[in-house]
Amino acid sequence: MGPLEPRDRLLLRAALLEGDAARAAWKGLSPDFDLDPLDHGRTRILPLLHRNLLRLGIEDARLPRLRGVRHYAWARNQVRLRTLMPLVRRLHAEGIETLLLKGAALLAACLPDFSLRPMDDIDLLVRPGDVARTLPLLAASGYQPVNIKPWSIVPLAMQDGPGYPFINANGDELDLHWHALHDDRRPSADVGLWAAARPARLFGTPTLVPCPADLLLQICAHAAGWSQTHGLRWVADSLVILRSAGPAFDWARLESEAITHRVAPALHAALTILRRDLDQPVPGQVLAGLRRRVTWFGRREMRLRGIAPDGLSSWQRRFLDLCAFRRSRDYLMHRPLLRALPSYLRARNQADTRVGAALRLGFGALGRPTWLRRLLPLDRLRSVPPDEVPPLGTTVGPAAPASARAVFREGWSYFEPAGRWTLGPEARLAWRLPPQAGDVTVQIEGHRFAPPGQALRPIEFWIGRTRLACWPTPARPAAGQTLRLTVPARLLRGHPLLILSIVVRRPIAPLDIGYNADPRALGLFLRRARATADPAGD
Repeated sequence: MGPLEPRDRLLLRAALLEGDAARAAWKGLSPDFDLDPLDHGRTRILPLLHRNLLRLGIEDARLPRLRGVRHYAWARNQVRLRTLMPLVRRLHAEGIETLLLKGAALLAACLPDFSLRPMDDIDLLVRPGDVARTLPLLAASGYQPVNIKPWSIVPLAMQDGPGYPFINANGDELDLHWHALHDDRRPSADVGLWAAARPARLFGTPTLVPCPADLLLQICAHAAGWSQTHGLRWVADSLVILRSAGPAFDWARLESEAITHRVAPALHAALTILRRDLDQPVPGQVLAGLRRRVTWFGRREMRLRGIAPDGLSSWQRRFLDLCAFRRSRDYLMHRPLLRALPSYLRARNQADTRVGAALRLGFGALGRPTWLRRLLPLDRLRSVPPDEVPPLGTTVGPAAPASARAVFREGWSYFEPAGRWTLGPEARLAWRLPPQAGDVTVQIEGHRFAPPGQALRPIEFWIGRTRLACWPTPARPAAGQTLRLTVPARLLRGHPLLILSIVVRRPIAPLDIGYNADPRALGLFLRRARATADPAGD
């Protein structure tokens, strides 16, 4: 969150301030203010600019066009919010509380005119424990998750972000949140937010909104991360909140919540802009208190989060991943960042113990050589309770029942409509073995990630320290290739589970090669997998 550009400062002051300050800003901006080249973020300030010019009695040839932008925002907000209200009523009927965030909260609690706050989507918060019950109600209301299977959200996406986008047949987007902040995804993160929430109504439907301090905190913290559409909207939203609350605004709560959620650097930067560039009465003691909480790591994290993903190095992305890991665990949130490193390495290296994590880390640092894999019991470093794993004969794929999905162990990305990607250099599948198992046949259907001009990465299949097969390197991927593996009974003796390790040599992140903005390190796209007892081996 950097300082405002001079023209942006003039635009905001003309749209948001009153009297002579606004007139002076418009006078400085007006002569060469062209609406055509404005990007999406700046266009969202135009309804407020139109209202302010009318209040100031300023005549301008651009007013009709500004009125058109404002009318379009009013119409789109009406459609989106009226479409959402039946879903909110249905959720309440099922005992699921809802809380509006960001723009929807502003329209419900602070702004009397729906034309003044354009929205690209609606943000709706439910408690984490209510997500599974919310999904079928979303589907019944015509909302489907973007690009993934609905049931992927509960076990996977909830670990990686604060919410997920849904869309209906009309293209209206709803972001379902289970956490209010990107910066705090601990199980207990939103206890205080829910406790301080205030009742509100939209089109006669009751719901909740954050208290003014919590809403301002969310707006400013969200603006600190990189986005194509943030623009100047956060500044306008902040002034709307402060003016709506007036002298009763709780600055002490804002400061304490910023410390609790570790967003002091972002909030300090935002409040500095509001005080310096928009003449807002931000108390000096609040700025001083936040400044004392800003660490070197905090400044570094905020700076990197403001950069587009394709502008980050792999090491910078790992640093942000470490920060995000700490922010998702209660026991690490308020410890120094380096204290979170052992837990982070243990989790990211798929091991239950520090020794296991150290072995995997050393194995990766040496380039994951085959000779060392034959020596280390890598697939046994993370315990898998046999009763959690489906038995032989279970087929997994996009249409598999929920009970079958436990075949997927660590190393997988979320479920997409046609299958699932391996994530990183190694992934595992597991089936429960019957007593005295014989030979087992495993059938894998899928394809490898192969962007144009890139060589295919070898993919190996291992049982323990034995390599069963390698996906033929020269072949280009087809829509669906099938590989059959035979697992000899001797490799399974003494083990309750068949654990198949899928090893990807040098997985590719599409972002790193400029293919698209996907930062996941991809290898094998698995459409279907099945393990069955071989009759010949009985």
